[in-house]
Amino acid sequence: MIKEFAVEPAAIVESALRFQYVIEKFGISEGRVISEFPAKWKKLVYEAAQQEHHGKTELTKILEKIKHLPKNALISLARPAGTGDWLDIVKAEHQRQPFDWVLTKSPEEIGQAVHLDAWDAGHPSLQNQRQERIARTAEEMARVCRPLLRVAKHVKLVDPHFDLNNLRYREPLARFIECLPENACIDIFVAGLMLDGTRDHLLNGANRFLPQRLHRGMQVKLWGHAKGRMHNRYVLSQLGGLFFGVGLDMAVGDATPMDEVTLLEERIRVELWSEYADGELIGTWRG
Repeated sequence: MIKEFAVEPAAIVESALRFQYVIEKFGISEGRVISEFPAKWKKLVYEAAQQEHHGKTELTKILEKIKHLPKNALISLARPAGTGDWLDIVKAEHQRQPFDWVLTKSPEEIGQAVHLDAWDAGHPSLQNQRQERIARTAEEMARVCRPLLRVAKHVKLVDPHFDLNNLRYREPLARFIECLPENACIDIFVAGLMLDGTRDHLLNGANRFLPQRLHRGMQVKLWGHAKGRMHNRYVLSQLGGLFFGVGLDMAVGDATPMDEVTLLEERIRVELWSEYADGELIGTWRG
């Protein structure tokens, strides 16, 4: 769902308009991100712009746009640092772990590459990427969330029926945890504690499961949220969010086998992030 693009620095600095045209196509909510590969990608863009426009007002315009590059457009997805000529290291990395697409001035040298002059609204890489129908398995749920989770410092999982006493919730959460950085914080929001014994029931499930699953430095908080204000299911981070039509549980038995997952618009993600900020704390666990 979220496609990773390798973008050649020299190819996008021909003009400020070209730079803006490219950058505005990216962001987690767009379903496309620029790979921060090599690790000094932004520095290479600066250098390419300075070489192309030294002493011209166009340079100032491009440098200002680089400075305000959206934080969810350029993402580091656990690739090596990479050193050397951009084209050479991208070709090698693309063979090791393929990018979804490569934007370059030399597309003939790399598979799944496109020349920027041919990168218009009709190109397959610019087709709508915001929704995907997936099997309700822990593996598929983790796959569709992985680009979001790999760069997440703070995640909020929202499902009114989330219950770690049930395997159908434990397995997806275990896969989510595998995708997260070691020091990530996870807030899990369930429906408000309306019935006697609900708190103890949820605590028992979490106490049996979480201690042996958490990475060193990771923290999980389980919250009871106001039932009247809660229905939909989300995976939220500080950079993006996903809506799950059925739930954050995998299908078991004769349960609905498929789900539709949708990328949230940024304004909606911001509203939800604020809405799910607190509640009745059930418990805290640390790795």
